[in-house]
Amino acid sequence: MDGTTGIVLTVIFGLVALILGILNYATKNKENENKKIIKQTELEVKLANIEKELIEIKALLVSANNKYETLEKRVFVLEKKGEIK
Repeated sequence: MDGTTGIVLTVIFGLVALILGILNYATKNKENENKKIIKQTELEVKLANIEKELIEIKALLVSANNKYETLEKRVFVLEKKGEIK
């Protein structure tokens, strides 16, 4: 094997290594993108669950407030009638 063959083989192996490095980088980059998408989806699901719970809490608060107002009105009526002092 003369010097030219060695140089050609070195260049070929260098190009192969460069191509493999680029492919590896692209694969890692794609994996990172997929991880970000998965994480974002998980966060969206958690946020939707929190929003659902907040809506339920709001409904409970409105219901409790309505019951309190009704009770307040009853007390007022009974006070007017003189049944409660």
